[in-house]
Amino acid sequence: MPYINKEHEAAHLRLGEMLKYLFGGENVWLLDDTTYFIWSGSTVVHFTTGTYGREDKPMVEIWAKVTVGTPLSDELARYLIVENSNLNFGGFRFYPWRDDPNTGNVVFEQRLPFYLVNEEALKHFADMVAWTGDHYDEEIARTYGGKTMKEIVSEEDTSPKDEEWEK
Repeated sequence: MPYINKEHEAAHLRLGEMLKYLFGGENVWLLDDTTYFIWSGSTVVHFTTGTYGREDKPMVEIWAKVTVGTPLSDELARYLIVENSNLNFGGFRFYPWRDDPNTGNVVFEQRLPFYLVNEEALKHFADMVAWTGDHYDEEIARTYGGKTMKEIVSEEDTSPKDEEWEK
């Protein structure tokens, strides 16, 4: 497993326990070595453990793809910047595809130092990320292009640019 240190590994294991307690073990899946995911409505919420800072302290990143295959444009960039300035927590990011940097995925994410994470905070931020994804996905796809996660899953798109669970 690709853990940076023992604290990172312990955080990942504790995160899994908390997610299974909150959402039920049958509703929590492992995407890869450091990422769990759940479905919340039409949004897939991911929980990735990592580290931050000089001391490699553990953190959790809670995130959801808002759109997939969205063309990068000045208008989209401005929109995401303005929306980010209005948000209290979390933010939008654009992740370009390796083979086409002018196209990518719009993602909403929130990162927290793991020492601040308990069941209440985890549930709150999971709900916030899911709500934000649901709230913005159709507007971004309609205005700037790309597909929502609901469209991707309903079409059974097997594009290599998406995770295994989307197949």
